[in-house]
Amino acid sequence: MNKVVSALNLFEIFSYRKPALKLRNLYLTGLTALCIGSISAANAEIVISVEAPGVTSTTVGGTITETFNGYDAYSKDPLVSPIGTYTSGGVVNPYDQYGGAGETGKYLAVGAQSGGLDVTLTLAHRDAYFGMWFCAGDNQNELSFYDGGTLLGTMNTAVVLAKINENHAYFGKPVTGQDSGEPFAYLNFFGLSGTKFDKIVIHNDSFGTGFESDNHSVRAYQATLTGTEIPNGFNNVAPGAVPEPAAPVTFAFGALALGALMLRNRRRVGV
Repeated sequence: MNKVVSALNLFEIFSYRKPALKLRNLYLTGLTALCIGSISAANAEIVISVEAPGVTSTTVGGTITETFNGYDAYSKDPLVSPIGTYTSGGVVNPYDQYGGAGETGKYLAVGAQSGGLDVTLTLAHRDAYFGMWFCAGDNQNELSFYDGGTLLGTMNTAVVLAKINENHAYFGKPVTGQDSGEPFAYLNFFGLSGTKFDKIVIHNDSFGTGFESDNHSVRAYQATLTGTEIPNGFNNVAPGAVPEPAAPVTFAFGALALGALMLRNRRRVGV
């Protein structure tokens, strides 16, 4: 059943003046539209998973990926990418012990290397999946997801690191084994139940460390979960934070219908 009462249908109801029109039809139409508008809100939910040790790029199909290899070393934002635009305080670093997949690639750094503590990735489209190679991870690295200016939630860094730290195979940069005291893991962020986001803020708490990441991947539609889910790895904001776009319009139509009903009743009383 189509949940949205069209403007054309309501117009036809209001302009139909034959005596055979039942008052209750108008009432039911308006009440239905009003109720639909009131309940059309989705509960935002994002879950995190981690790929096996040694994986440096997404395993999810149908994605677009930013590798940062197309930028000059030490380029600073704004960085215009096929997945969106990076602004604020990041830098593209050349391959070193902290990042750069494939032994020659570049990576994005925020904090100690960049002179800034935040990078905002404004996505080209609303997406339901984001993946990144989490390089040399530490407890000062933070990630926040937004939709239309509304905070959907943040990565629970302590929980994510605790899960990764259970397997010593994540420690040290793949292939070279450099920086053996820190974990390297590919993380997936899946939007569930229609949850999408249009902005991601990458933050580091201080200039004492860096938030290094690489191979950022996005997908517009919900993807099947891959890797191993990390329970409580994402702090979702309270349910009901993401209203569906149709809700305000539908609500207005419902209110209009009920208003017409009340006006008609008043006119009958006055006769």
